[in-house]
Amino acid sequence: MNDKEKTYWNFEPCEARIVRIIVGNSGRFEKPWFQPYLGTVREAVEIVQGRQKFYIDNQFDNGWKKVTEGKGSPTWGHSSLDAERVLDD
Repeated sequence: MNDKEKTYWNFEPCEARIVRIIVGNSGRFEKPWFQPYLGTVREAVEIVQGRQKFYIDNQFDNGWKKVTEGKGSPTWGHSSLDAERVLDD
């Protein structure tokens, strides 16, 4: 895993980096899959594209593979996360 690799979201270049977050719940997801992990530290990929910043799970390196190998394709699955706080700033 190399944070300097080219990264993509929906086949468009984006900024992405691997971070550790405190999992939060902003309320934008109804019955989030990550409910059991609220308040815990989890590895994620922070994606910035245009004015949007969001996080996807990277527990098993699948998030990083999506934005590199998968070029952010919608057909390459991912698990969105809410971040209460990013620990790697």
